[in-house]
Amino acid sequence: MRPIRFSAFICLCALGLFISNARGAGIPWGNTNGSSPGFFSWQNGNNETNLFGDPLPIGNTLVFFPSNFKAVSTGGTPDSKFDKINVDILADGAQNITEIRIHEIGDYSILGQGASASVVGTLVVTPIISNGVIPPSFNGLAINPAMPVTSGGAPWTGNASVTFSVANGVKKIHLTLDNILSATSDADSTATIDKKLTQGIIIEVIPEPATIGMLLCGAPMLLRRRRR
Repeated sequence: MRPIRFSAFICLCALGLFISNARGAGIPWGNTNGSSPGFFSWQNGNNETNLFGDPLPIGNTLVFFPSNFKAVSTGGTPDSKFDKINVDILADGAQNITEIRIHEIGDYSILGQGASASVVGTLVVTPIISNGVIPPSFNGLAINPAMPVTSGGAPWTGNASVTFSVANGVKKIHLTLDNILSATSDADSTATIDKKLTQGIIIEVIPEPATIGMLLCGAPMLLRRRRR
């Protein structure tokens, strides 16, 4: 039995109070249920505010392309943007999930003095099993550079991971991903922080060895087509 390792690219941003206040019923994805045959399937996919948009399965990857997930503060008016993903992920066939990894890339820009930008996030993974209960695993996003930022402009990255101590991994998990982008400024400054369009969130399944070559050849073409 070969294990499957899932990985997801994502970001999460500032203020835990804002997360709890922003909870809602969720907006179903256009493809609420779906599959990437031979790798994984997903069920009950939804976003809290739908800034992430709908996912695109590419081989062993489930990719989101957020197009307006951006916080902009200018002239002293703060701004925050929030979204949360909820989805069940099921490994195909006899394979199991042994790891969840998160990676996200974005940009920030600070113009003038007295402005700041911030990203905060939490990954929660709950194994779904039939013969007992496994507690959910929580992991905050490790952001580079350290947040908040108060000057300059550059890409930022965020990473988190969850592994399973259960023998041979688990078959099905429920994944949630909270994301907040926050920006503040004063009367003479501007702060902007966003998620890159071509990165978004990626949940990656490590394929069988025979399919790795197919994935490496096919995924870049699909990504270029999506960007166009």
